[in-house]
Amino acid sequence: MKVLFAIRGIANIGKSTTVKNVLAVLLARFPRGEWSVYKHRRGRKDILGVFTIDGVKIGIEAQGDVAEKLGNSLEQLMEDGCEIIVCTDRSRRLDEQPVEDMEAYGFEIRIRPKNRQDGRDQTLAGEIVDEIEELLLGAATG
Repeated sequence: MKVLFAIRGIANIGKSTTVKNVLAVLLARFPRGEWSVYKHRRGRKDILGVFTIDGVKIGIEAQGDVAEKLGNSLEQLMEDGCEIIVCTDRSRRLDEQPVEDMEAYGFEIRIRPKNRQDGRDQTLAGEIVDEIEELLLGAATG
């Protein structure tokens, strides 16, 4: 079970807000989970860390507007043993595609388009956490 959820879209449409909402929903649904912050700048959208629940590591990344920075973050999360990653990603680039590159490491890529600031940040976050919960249940039973 290696799955990467990428909230993809242009700048300033709520991708980072959606990722932060994913973390908030994870913390609420799994209160015994552990959040390890690597980076969080107050007043900025950047966040990077790992949420661990029952031994499964979920990487959380919201600083993906620069391909090189996103690639470095994904590499770090993968090296730290994350089986699930939730990240932001600017609309498909022609030169670098760090999200798609994760397929080479066995990750299933699930793109979640974010088209505009539409107030769906919380709904989309809930949908992603629902999928994560299904993955966790599948890992526990299978």
